[in-house]
Amino acid sequence: MEKRTNTFSSTLEKVITAFFYNGHAGRSRALSMGLQVPLWLWTHQVTVESERSTRELQKTVNLVCWFNDNGANLTQVAIIVPGDVKTKLGAQLKHALQGRAHDAQSGISDDVSLPTLLAPHELTAMNKRDKMVHQYEVVIYLLTLPPTKKHLQAAMQQDQFIADAVAGAGGAFILVTDVGWTTPRFTTQWPQWKALVMKLKGELVSISFNEGDKLPADAQLPSLMGPRIPLCCSRHADQRQLEYGIVPIVRGCRRLCLKPFVCQREEHVCMEQCHPRVSHSNCPYACQTAMPCGHECLHSCSELCNCFEVIEKPLTCSHAVIIGLDQATLQPIYATVRHVFKGSCADAFLPCAVEYPTECCRCLGPLSTTCSEATRCGHSLENKTLLCAACIRLEREVRAKVLGDLLIQTEEAKQRMKREVQRSAHQQRKASSQGLFLVGSRVTICDVTKVIKPLCAETDFPGVEFVDYEATDFYSSMDGAYGTFISRHVDIDDLSEVRNLIRLRDGKHVLVADGGVQLLRALTSAITQQAATLLLTYNGHGKERGDAGSTASGEAFETAFKMVGSQFYLAVPVPFGDTLISDKIVQVTAVNPASPETVIVECRIPSISSQTDETQVNDTINDNPSPPKRLRLEHSSSHPGHLRASIEVVSLTVPVTALESMEGYSKGKEVLVLDPSRQVVHPYDVQAFGAILQHVLDTDLRSAVISSVPVAKDTPFTLLGVVNPPVSFADRYGPCAVLRQRKQLVTVRARPHLRSGKRSPGSAPTPSGINTAYAHSARNGDDGDVVVIIPFVFTAADELLEAENSLDAAALQQLEQRVRDTIAVKSDELAIRNDEEAFHRQRQMPEVMEEELSRDRVAYSIPIPLPTAELLASVRVRHARLLCASATSLRLSKQKDAMAVKQQQLGLTKWLEAVRQRHEQDTEADAAYFRALQQKETAQ
Repeated sequence: MEKRTNTFSSTLEKVITAFFYNGHAGRSRALSMGLQVPLWLWTHQVTVESERSTRELQKTVNLVCWFNDNGANLTQVAIIVPGDVKTKLGAQLKHALQGRAHDAQSGISDDVSLPTLLAPHELTAMNKRDKMVHQYEVVIYLLTLPPTKKHLQAAMQQDQFIADAVAGAGGAFILVTDVGWTTPRFTTQWPQWKALVMKLKGELVSISFNEGDKLPADAQLPSLMGPRIPLCCSRHADQRQLEYGIVPIVRGCRRLCLKPFVCQREEHVCMEQCHPRVSHSNCPYACQTAMPCGHECLHSCSELCNCFEVIEKPLTCSHAVIIGLDQATLQPIYATVRHVFKGSCADAFLPCAVEYPTECCRCLGPLSTTCSEATRCGHSLENKTLLCAACIRLEREVRAKVLGDLLIQTEEAKQRMKREVQRSAHQQRKASSQGLFLVGSRVTICDVTKVIKPLCAETDFPGVEFVDYEATDFYSSMDGAYGTFISRHVDIDDLSEVRNLIRLRDGKHVLVADGGVQLLRALTSAITQQAATLLLTYNGHGKERGDAGSTASGEAFETAFKMVGSQFYLAVPVPFGDTLISDKIVQVTAVNPASPETVIVECRIPSISSQTDETQVNDTINDNPSPPKRLRLEHSSSHPGHLRASIEVVSLTVPVTALESMEGYSKGKEVLVLDPSRQVVHPYDVQAFGAILQHVLDTDLRSAVISSVPVAKDTPFTLLGVVNPPVSFADRYGPCAVLRQRKQLVTVRARPHLRSGKRSPGSAPTPSGINTAYAHSARNGDDGDVVVIIPFVFTAADELLEAENSLDAAALQQLEQRVRDTIAVKSDELAIRNDEEAFHRQRQMPEVMEEELSRDRVAYSIPIPLPTAELLASVRVRHARLLCASATSLRLSKQKDAMAVKQQQLGLTKWLEAVRQRHEQDTEADAAYFRALQQKETAQ
């Protein structure tokens, strides 16, 4: 785009230079629209004033239709017309273009494109608003004022509008006006208009700028104004014609189209007369393609190939039919029926559609099926798999009836289980307040002063290993320690003194007096884990199975096999080399083939190390003879990058009884925090667990950010996973649950100067270099999910929901079992009856002769209905009427087109003489019209 010029004359000179003195490129865009010259002043004579607007609008409509016939994009055509006739012109354009669209062969829809209609001042306003020159391919400007002195001043005010219209014409500009405006009495008073008229009158333009065209020396247009616009074909510029008046323009191109169709075959070209608007999307020639089957396609080239020849092709499949009964053995005699495809070649790959009778796999009743269905389901006489409609209906009825009964039983079992869990939990909480605990309950030491050393440990507790009571950190390690309640004892000297034997996480034991032990959560697994067996008591569980030992062993192997792939909590110490492993989350990987009571588990044990550059430390020692200073804790742990985690995966064999189920701690479950004081909040520990999360298998945990903001008691969280603590933290933390809360949490971060190991001036030191006042929300950053870390023993899973799920799974198993048993009983009766009826029918069959055994039996597969004789006849008649392309016809068409070119060249001289003669006639007519206008104005 170029900037707008304010001078009318300079704009006109610039446009004339670009159009006529730029070689073929200056006129190429006009030629593509069907115009020989890109600049023209079309004049007309009006004797009746009421016909003025009609003639100008009709002329404009004819020009736009000409552009449309030559394949131009009408959205790039702008028509500048007074505002009072814009609506009328738009309606005429739409009506004319839609009429041509219906008559065209290209199948253009009713939603045709329309040119852009602008008022005289709108283009100027648009250029000023956008500070650029809006350009169109063609601009048609209508100066509709009558040539009178009264309208001269109004016409002169359109100088700038005409200049902007000329500047906005990228390919061609046409000005439509009354020829009376070109008289000297108006041009002398309108200097800008006089310059335009004189330029267009005196410009002699060659009819072609192609250097290869052989033209006479005087092959020029006498003027660029007049009532006859020189036109040409947009595809063949040598096919010239003149239009005149307001009648519709008829194409005069005699060249052949010769444009290839979309099939792009060399011989398939359009033999019609030139029609640029047609898209040539449908090829009318016969396809004549030899298809893979060897037959010729009878469709047109634009249609999909299809074979109409009906063939027969043997298939590899077959089926057996009963043709009689062997009287000696009373066994049915079978004969094989071959399957043969029958249809068109294109359908030969379809599955076999032969339908034949067979027997239901359940009731042995008659069943009709297709060969493809039987093959897909693996159905045969030896292996029946298909069900008849009666058996399917029977199964639905039985399943609905049994399901209704089981739903009632399951809901009742759930209610009983809920009441039992609530009763047991209430009793355990009530008993724990009195110092009574169930064996296996998880408890914590709440008062270290109640810890008592046994007087005679070897005698009173044989085989029990106690903690080291003489250790310096004994009381600090016992404060808040948790474990499993083992047994309850009394003092022999004072029966009122009660001792609780607790097994700690490391497998050692401790005695705690009454009041020093607190219940973590009620033990309901004895109820919830047995809930699934409440429904599995139907048909077969109480029957004798022979060897009871083998049965128990098989059940043990089955139970152990179901544990493979699941996670469990290792609560009992298990030997591993020279050490013991306990209080860990393990995953069962395999069943021990030597013993069903043990399984092989995999335990991931993380360890934390510092990422101190050893090379830098060694260099410091060599350069400085003084002993190196130990790194401060705040320098080594103020950034997560200073810690590196490594995971050691160990495999060991453990008893099944040492594993506690983790069904309630699967990913996505809701858990409650029982003791918020156990949350991991120490900065160093938070960073250590953050390093561990980078090595877990779950990608959701790798992007997690650990928060040290304290949480409230009984707060619901979403469980993301359970991880083992580092080896260095094993005495403080057990397996920890990674929890995510749905509300926004605040993540503690170190200040930037603390991350680099520096202190802020005037700031007081804080533990580990962490400033808790500097925090931000994870939602405002890219740190991923915000999580909290709490030992999982201080969280409570929804065991009630897990028990309900177990009841539902058990009910589903019982449903399938009862449905199978009920259907088996009823199907056996039907099978016996149907078998007897089939035998009686076979007894009534005639005796099978030798000819009957040797007879070839064929069944035809017809997946698609065969075409009728009338359809085949119509296809062949249509094929006979299609055009047949050949190299000879293409050569003759090109010769005919070359002859039209030669005729045009031979008639060029006569055409030029006719142009000059008509120009002289138009000049004389204009002079007479000028005199009539002057006389009319004088008379007024």
